Amino acid sequence: MKNIFKTVMWLCLMVCILISIAACNVNVTFTPIETGTNSETTNATTTSEVTTSPEETITLEETTPEENAPAVDTRPRVALTFDDGPSSITTKPIVDELNKYGYHATFFVVGNRVDRTPGQDNGASAMVYAYENGNEIGIHGYTHEANYAFCSDATYEYEIYQTLNAIQARIPG
Repeated sequence: MKNIFKTVMWLCLMVCILISIAACNVNVTFTPIETGTNSETTNATTTSEVTTSPEETITLEETTPEENAPAVDTRPRVALTFDDGPSSITTKPIVDELNKYGYHATFFVVGNRVDRTPGQDNGASAMVYAYENGNEIGIHGYTHEANYAFCSDATYEYEIYQTLNAIQARIPG
């Protein structure tokens, strides 16, 4: 079981790296084009040119009714992640700061930092706060001690599923 998860994790990592490399060589331009003769029949056509190499350009065209045409946002993106939480001291202020600017992040939590003595504020409420404010919650392991490349299948499964159970006990669904 662990070997399948490891293989999938490595494949995902490789795909992300390849996409990142490819993104460096791709130039994407979006040009809105208005068509039609009156307001009832007007459609917005978006033409996208993707340059994959100096010799090759791919043109994609999509027609959408103007009132449903999404705004095209071509700003650069950054994925924010926070590991080794949650923390009752730092997680909530980070979420509040992200909220000021309309940003979100992924918080990778350590299961035993969520799954401690009931009634103690061990960071579980901070994790729920992050989730309720539109952030994603990810699994960073249960003990933060296992080396997934060398641990047994039983240890690997314990780390993943114990953390998943701790998260789902506080964030159902």
